[in-house]
This record gives sequence, structure tokens and C-alpha cells, in this order.
Amino acid sequence: LEIQDAFKAYERFSDDFDPEGLHTELSGKVTCLDVLLHQIMLKTSDKVVLVSNYKETLDYLGNLCRERGYEYIRLDGRTKAGE
Repeated sequence: LEIQDAFKAYERFSDDFDPEGLHTELSGKVTCLDVLLHQIMLKTSDKVVLVSNYKETLDYLGNLCRERGYEYIRLDGRTKAGE
């Protein structure tokens, strides 16, 4: 999926997809990620791994996934080894 195609797809989202909730439009990278995740979730059964060195970024990505209804698992320094 080309980046340009992803942004074109942004205009074709269904009415129930609300990009305003987390203000993803304030960051080009987050907007692109939001569009790509939406397309992946619509068209495939692929899994996606998102990595960050910052807890706050993981918090934001978790909120994004939760708001969009994407199933996710968070692994960070607080995750017990048994999990």
C-alpha cells in the first residue's frame, strides 16, 4: 500500500470512523499510522507491532487502538515475565 493510496483511502472512511477523537490530524506521522492501521484492519487479518522507547507514546497508541476498537496487547517494562 503506497502512502499516497493510504491518504486517498482516508477520504473514503465509513461514517463510523472518527479521526477527530484523538486529534490524529495534528501529526502527519500519526495520521499516516491511523490510516494504515485502518486499512490493514479492514482488508487483512495481519498483526501489527508498534514499538516506542517512550511510555507516553505507548499510552497514546493504546488509546488510539482502544478508540478505534482494535484488539491489542501492550508489552512494556511493567509487564510481568509470566504474561
